[in-house]
Amino acid sequence: MSHQIGRPKEKQSPTMLTANVEQDTAKGMTEIAHREGRSRSALIDEVLKEYIKSHLHGNSQYTLTALIENPEVKAYPTPWKRLGRDDLKPYSPKELVEMEIALTKNLETIRNIQRMPVAFKSTKDLR
Repeated sequence: MSHQIGRPKEKQSPTMLTANVEQDTAKGMTEIAHREGRSRSALIDEVLKEYIKSHLHGNSQYTLTALIENPEVKAYPTPWKRLGRDDLKPYSPKELVEMEIALTKNLETIRNIQRMPVAFKSTKDLR
């Protein structure tokens, strides 16, 4: 179902909204409106229409269906789970190599964390 943003001018009946904004925001909005020869209401209306247009149906980048439908996206097991040989059987050799590369990067991150001067001596201290 598509959602029309705004109505044709002949059918519009504006609704008054009251909003609290930071002083710097109000000042900047007033300066822009003056410079562009527009009302602050027109600026707010334009910004809200754009926001609604891009957010009304959620962020398509993060929908699960978009991930499932995209053959380029590979779902790998979480690196926090210990996997046995049977867990790895469904993956192709190429996918296993890609997983190994990703996990190696995680190991490099862990080594960097271990080298950092921190208040605790080991992750065991966090448990």
